[in-house]
Amino acid sequence: MKWLIFLLLAPSVLACVVPQDGMLVDKSMQFCPNVYSASKGIRVTGRDITLDCNGAVLTSWAGGKGITVEHSRNVIVKGCRLLNYQTAFYVRNATRVFLLDNHLVNTKIGARFVGVTQSATLNHDVSLTRPFEILESTGNVLSLVNKRVTGTFCKDNFCNQARSAVDQFMAHPTTNAQFQEWLGEKVTGKSEKQLKKIVFDGLF
Repeated sequence: MKWLIFLLLAPSVLACVVPQDGMLVDKSMQFCPNVYSASKGIRVTGRDITLDCNGAVLTSWAGGKGITVEHSRNVIVKGCRLLNYQTAFYVRNATRVFLLDNHLVNTKIGARFVGVTQSATLNHDVSLTRPFEILESTGNVLSLVNKRVTGTFCKDNFCNQARSAVDQFMAHPTTNAQFQEWLGEKVTGKSEKQLKKIVFDGLF
């Protein structure tokens, strides 16, 4: 009887992955909840990937980057606790990257975007220097659950949106005309000129 119970429970027990320092994530997975030393961080690259940290804590003794997402599309990273990094999330040359329900503690910069479009954040951030560093990135939803987002980057991105708006943004229609209409209807504070600039500067 005990062996039967073990066999029934084994698939769920073995489903999670123990993160390795510097590991590459190129497919969807769920980490096992625990505290892990990951000074080299975790790298994510590819398409249609969900990384669920499942409450796992990744910590660094050397700063660096916590989770890097590069050259990717349709990536969700959620449920991570990132501690003691120079940059908690580093996202570069990517589109539709969604960072949700993560906790960033004692990091210098919460999220750094470089060449990123159509992406969104909704995290709890207590970074030491600033929550966002946004470079050459437009048309993103940048929100936090514990404080307002401010910065010049808000001119070309959508700051301080509610969770409902983030959910709608993640599921937006894919044609140019539909997406432009969605921006005009659902997101406030953007002039027609700004909306056109965001659309034609590389969202599609």
